[in-house]
Amino acid sequence: MKWIVLFVGMSALIVGSTAQVPCDLGEFRMIALHTHHPYERKAKIIEWLKSKGSQCNKDQVSKIYNSLAHLLGTSDDSEVRSVTYEMYRNAK
Repeated sequence: MKWIVLFVGMSALIVGSTAQVPCDLGEFRMIALHTHHPYERKAKIIEWLKSKGSQCNKDQVSKIYNSLAHLLGTSDDSEVRSVTYEMYRNAK
């Protein structure tokens, strides 16, 4: 009986650890830091913001907005800022 309880407990841990994080700021940073070309970086970041940004809360969106200049460099422009601002307005 102890083995069944142990197995169920371990299964729950494994399933819980493989669940995808809704608003993964680490993924956002990895895209920004590992994409060299500015136009490609901007396109990937805008795609990420539009696809996963709705899952972020206001605190996470604030962290994104405040780190745009540092992470994006020359890719940081008014289009990225406006997408991020709209995310903040719609965040919970």
